[in-house]
Amino acid sequence: MASTESTRIAADIDAVVQLSAPSPRELHRAVSDLQLLGGAQETQAHMILRRMGLTA
Repeated sequence: MASTESTRIAADIDAVVQLSAPSPRELHRAVSDLQLLGGAQETQAHMILRRMGLTA
């Protein structure tokens, strides 16, 4: 099962949703569910390679 984190933003897009899934198949299914159930007209998928520490 995929876990999600979503954020509503002020930009050309309405929201950013981060998905985490145990396999590419589960990730694809979660994206498809977002399109069908969440009403997303368009989705883009990107892989997060690693987190970055930002300092001021």
